[in-house]
Amino acid sequence: MSLKDLFFSKSFFYHIPIESIKVDPDFNVRTDFGDIPTLAKDIATNGLTHALTVRLAENEKSVLIVDGERRFRAINMINDEKMAEKRIFDIKCCLEEKGSNETSRIIRMFSTGANSKALTELEQAKVAFRLLTVHNMKIKAIADSIGRTQTYVNHLLDLHSAPTNIREAVEEKRISPTAAIKLSKAPKEKRNEVLKKTGKVRLKDVQKATDGHTSEIPATVIKGYLKKVENLIQSGLDVVKWKNVKLGLEIALGLKELPNEV
Repeated sequence: MSLKDLFFSKSFFYHIPIESIKVDPDFNVRTDFGDIPTLAKDIATNGLTHALTVRLAENEKSVLIVDGERRFRAINMINDEKMAEKRIFDIKCCLEEKGSNETSRIIRMFSTGANSKALTELEQAKVAFRLLTVHNMKIKAIADSIGRTQTYVNHLLDLHSAPTNIREAVEEKRISPTAAIKLSKAPKEKRNEVLKKTGKVRLKDVQKATDGHTSEIPATVIKGYLKKVENLIQSGLDVVKWKNVKLGLEIALGLKELPNEV
């Protein structure tokens, strides 16, 4: 029986061969998977208490994980390190809700359940940015869909727009997300001076570096410019010039990488 045929059955849960379960590298924003060894030990001892949520891949020969990559990694660790008496050959999964699309899958990343680890603020920022720029959701719609305020969504977008070295400092837990956003307002040389210091970045260092400086252009404003430039390109007005402007804005938004020759 093929995977497609299996999903036509009346069951709610399906036991999918582990080799048929794949991770979609372009889907999950998570970079911090937490304590996988402890989770693996728990699953090896008590079994999988919360099924993976999956969707059928386009080739219909495998399924892609919508929710449960941590559990999937833990089960692979169990098999690799022989933590259980028997190797786990199949994993309990449930098929994603009928009518789910890419947008709803991404929104569900904000929710957590059993054996789940909450997204870090940096990971949440990636999700919010993707919903804003790729899925064209308004800030209010994003806030409503994740049960947070518009102020919080703007906070996430500002965090995503912070310079790379500041985001890295947040990931290393050297600076809080709120202080990181504030530090982004400082000139580059002052930002670098603050981040060169060893240990945790103190708020008073950030306040000193940002005194009298305004914030950089937020992602929402750049996106508005991008739409205007797109309209100019469509009108045919000096297309080459405006295509270069559009590329610059896309790089600023993080939608494209800076060309190697630049």
